[in-house]
Amino acid sequence: MAAFVPRRLAPAAPMSAPAPGQAVPRRATVGPMWSRRALLLAGPFLALAPGSSALAAPVLAGTWRYAGGASGRTRWERAIDRATEDMIPVVRGIARRMIRERVRIADTITLGFPGDRIRVTLPWSRAEAPASGRFVPWTTDTGEHVRLRHKLVGGRLVQILRDKDGTRTNTYVPAPDGARMTVYTSVRAEKIPAPLDFQLAYRRA
Repeated sequence: MAAFVPRRLAPAAPMSAPAPGQAVPRRATVGPMWSRRALLLAGPFLALAPGSSALAAPVLAGTWRYAGGASGRTRWERAIDRATEDMIPVVRGIARRMIRERVRIADTITLGFPGDRIRVTLPWSRAEAPASGRFVPWTTDTGEHVRLRHKLVGGRLVQILRDKDGTRTNTYVPAPDGARMTVYTSVRAEKIPAPLDFQLAYRRA
């Protein structure tokens, strides 16, 4: 809920000999802009480029604080209402209450990348899994036993929690400025008649 080794540059094709009187073409070279130092400095910007998942970690690492305000909470409430509106009234109220207890808005989120692990810490729980994307068993703060997966994909962190009843996906997407982050949540469950989808805004603490 892979190894991030960049592919080697393909060898340059051999150059044919120039015709008499023709200028000798210059080979393209890997200049100083691609030095180790330059790559390290460019990391926060390259993190959002396709295929640069390994560089997303420094951008996402740290603590983020909820910044969606009252309007964000209202959209979260409406998303839960839409997902359950086709239930019979007696069940609908119970389902909405249970969803609000399990799919809460975290005031803070701390993302860590220790070694080959990825850690997501909320005020009420800490979820840690291999950066390879392998599923591992995990118990939620409400006592539910799920399979957890973390993986960096295209500059974003994808967290998946899965059990026999359904799947929840949280996708952490940094903004280009590195100071903001959007968390997209998607829940698909047999007992919920419609998809539950919403997004929340965060700022770096």
